Amino acid sequence: MYQSLTKFKHLSAEKKSMLALFWVYEFANTTAGIFVNIFVFLDTRSLWVLALLILVQVTATLIGFTGFGYLLAEYQRSMRWNYLRSFSIYFISFIWLALTPHTLPFLIVFYFLYGLGGGIFWATNHSYELIYTKNEDGDRDFYASMVQSGTQLIFILSPLLGTALLLLADKVFQIETFSLLFWVLPFIYLLSLPFLFRLPHFVPKPITKSDIKSFMTDGEHSQIRWYYILSAGELIRGVISVFFAVVALKTAVNIGLWETAVAIISFFAVFTLANTRRENNRLKIMLNAICGFLIAFAFLYFSSTYFYFYLIYSVLMVFFRPMYRVSQHAIDLHSMEFLSRGRSSFYPGILYREIILYIGRFFALMFVIVMSLVLNNDILSVKIGIIISAILLVLHWHVARKMLAKYDGPGDRHPSNN
Repeated sequence: MYQSLTKFKHLSAEKKSMLALFWVYEFANTTAGIFVNIFVFLDTRSLWVLALLILVQVTATLIGFTGFGYLLAEYQRSMRWNYLRSFSIYFISFIWLALTPHTLPFLIVFYFLYGLGGGIFWATNHSYELIYTKNEDGDRDFYASMVQSGTQLIFILSPLLGTALLLLADKVFQIETFSLLFWVLPFIYLLSLPFLFRLPHFVPKPITKSDIKSFMTDGEHSQIRWYYILSAGELIRGVISVFFAVVALKTAVNIGLWETAVAIISFFAVFTLANTRRENNRLKIMLNAICGFLIAFAFLYFSSTYFYFYLIYSVLMVFFRPMYRVSQHAIDLHSMEFLSRGRSSFYPGILYREIILYIGRFFALMFVIVMSLVLNNDILSVKIGIIISAILLVLHWHVARKMLAKYDGPGDRHPSNN
């Protein structure tokens, strides 16, 4: 851990600003991700409604990322201001959530605004990551580990904050349980003010017709496309985890307290592992995490019957999820560099990636919606979802291995060699 702290102190000013802005985003996003989705499911008791709202969110993310991102390049505007644009939209979305009735039409508007802000944020964040991190010498892996270490600390603080606000609203102010939380969430983005304007300007090159044509006729990057599509299994896991959390823990306060407790465990593990990560052991760490996921899924499968199985699942996931996510983050950025080869810059590739990601996300969420409506049995639906998620996870790693073997050579070809 001491080595990791020393390396963190020597990070460039750009990386420190990127980390600070990401952590502000993640603090608000994690708090909303836990409690807003829990609120929706408690209110509607419907898997398909939750999946539909998340589909609205990811559709808006595509518009913010690719649509707005294309316009920035076309009209030669700096991406430096995108953090401000993104956080302003987030701010408006939470004010809307606090002020309006929590019926489906108003929730659709909230999820759309929330997704739009997310799309603009991620287009900007990925662009600066590709500019200021490098794939070699463990640089990108250390940066990704610092991102995840901060995220793990946020996983402790955000449910703690959310739970405290729920209790204050219910027990002290005696108002609607979630109302105080919805009013506090937008003001989290004010924490970004000291860092908003520290990054240098970046104006993406205009996207040429040859860039667009090359993606439409691209037969070479099928493995990269499948790598993106298969990552959509995360959305299925997200929906079914909300269901099992409510079934096992009953109330948002219980869920918040439990999320806080288990997050403490993984923070120290991620921070300690940060200094051991390199570009040549990503797949090995990712595979180890997937093995842990599969064990966790086995407990989740039976957690609707046995309360303690959900607790075991949560502990396993809070340890293995960051292991998986750090490797995935570094591989994602490297895959965008693959797409930049032979094109005007990396920028068309990240917009193209978002389109492919959306295809996977659309079909994953439509699968949940249709399955929930057809089966009309939430327990059966989520158990099928667990099996599908496990299969997609293994396929995702397999495609990542083949992709890195093709574009990077033998260095990342087999986990046994790492």
